[in-house]
Amino acid sequence: MEKRINYYTPELTEYSIINFSIIGKALCVATYFDKICKNFLLALVIKYPQYFKEKFKEFNNINLNSDELYSQIMKIADKINLDRCIKILSKINTENDKFIGFFGRFDKAREARNFIAHDLCLGYPENINKANFRAELAREIKENTSEIVNCLVLMEDLILSFNKEGMLPGIDKSSLVENIVSWVLDDEI
Repeated sequence: MEKRINYYTPELTEYSIINFSIIGKALCVATYFDKICKNFLLALVIKYPQYFKEKFKEFNNINLNSDELYSQIMKIADKINLDRCIKILSKINTENDKFIGFFGRFDKAREARNFIAHDLCLGYPENINKANFRAELAREIKENTSEIVNCLVLMEDLILSFNKEGMLPGIDKSSLVENIVSWVLDDEI
């Protein structure tokens, strides 16, 4: 049976609107994780270009004496995907005993991000309007979003340490994770 484009554009119902809202919020969290990791790596490269030139092949050809150093770094950083970004951050991590094991969880968060970005909606056009679809969707999104948000909290700690700042007082990390995941799964329209 040939599938046409209208097969992939489900009827807008209460179920589909809520489900698409939940999927969209999960995708926002996943995209934010990707961006934060890459921006942190970029900040490190800008601050320590010599270190990155010596340690990582991507940066071997940067000219440290060039007026275009920042542009060179930006051009290279734009080409680094999340997987490579986490591998680079993990290698740096092994040289800094304060954060040993810190990035081990980031690979799981990367897999969760990839699931949300690439696999979550596979096979769902025909199910998006079904009430029983919501339970499976909520389970998958809760599991994967929790993994990502926990790593976002860890990244916050790393950024604060990098900037020589302390954690903001009165912030309960587990409540923060729970609140963000609850927001993603909120099905009020």
